[in-house]
Amino acid sequence: MGYNAYAQTIITAADMPVAGDTLRYSTAAILGASYNLNDTGANKAWDYSSLAATAQQVDTYQTAIAVSPAYQFTAPAGCYGYKVADSVPGLSMIPGIGVLASIKDLYTFFNVLSSPSSFAAVAFGATISNFPIASPYTINDDWYFFPLSYGRRDSSNFAFSMAIPTLGSLAEGGNRVTQADGWGTIKTPFYTTPVNCLRVRSEVHQVDTIVVTAFNLNFPVPSNTVDYKWLVNGEHYPALWITTTKAAGTETITGITYRDSARVFAGVPIVKTTATELSAYPNPAPNGQVKIAVPPSWGSYTISIYDIQGRELFTTHNKNEINIWALPAGHYLARIAAPGQKGYCVISK
Repeated sequence: MGYNAYAQTIITAADMPVAGDTLRYSTAAILGASYNLNDTGANKAWDYSSLAATAQQVDTYQTAIAVSPAYQFTAPAGCYGYKVADSVPGLSMIPGIGVLASIKDLYTFFNVLSSPSSFAAVAFGATISNFPIASPYTINDDWYFFPLSYGRRDSSNFAFSMAIPTLGSLAEGGNRVTQADGWGTIKTPFYTTPVNCLRVRSEVHQVDTIVVTAFNLNFPVPSNTVDYKWLVNGEHYPALWITTTKAAGTETITGITYRDSARVFAGVPIVKTTATELSAYPNPAPNGQVKIAVPPSWGSYTISIYDIQGRELFTTHNKNEINIWALPAGHYLARIAAPGQKGYCVISK
């Protein structure tokens, strides 16, 4: 990579998404991707122009009230966001028991806050058993603090909890450490001419807790992810966004997206589609062999299996046939993660 003299980029609240935004981005192939994510610092020239797009999505930002008038009673004033999932796959069903609740149309809502100046996730909304419910974060998840410039480092906690009628509850909590660790220029298939940018690394330690009250099931699911974002003034979506999972000090790339214009794939423009409800079969799995139906549109994905103590038992990459024959009889939680998607499925043996 070459080096040239460019002015440092400073990111402010004006560079964040706003209500009414429709932000198009492409998902890039991960297989065979080999990038040095430690290549950062001052006056860098990042060249990701060789990224190969495999699909496209569009995030549409709406106010909470526009999503559902019912949200005005519990969502913070003025918050806005986008649909992060069409459903919580598998969370509403226990094998051998059936559907306890339907959980659909999941939204994360944000606000630009002034004290301190930040862009934060402030509420979560979903339609549960056909009733729209919005719950504010008990501790906001601050994605960025402003002004965001090279060398700035911030650490903050976040927490959220939502009661799910007839099921139990869904909660998450953790810590986010964000550092602007590089600046320079970046090239992508969209930015064919180098554009000034600020690179931001955000490491998130998080525990999602799923409680099924009626059956005394409690699944704490820990995860450690790292987001690398190359931010550009005037753009409300990162020029490039690479996500990794971190285990034992090793990071594995799980998602690559970048700001893009409409592209054609095999003659058909690809836009955001409705995700299919995840399911596992046979379930229960008496012989220990279970297959999880992951939608093809999810692309590259990982499946992690947890026990009811929240211990990660094993993880597979792009392999949806799971072998749990060696595990004791009981309930287990499968966490399926793909770029921009996350789902759960309770499996039994």
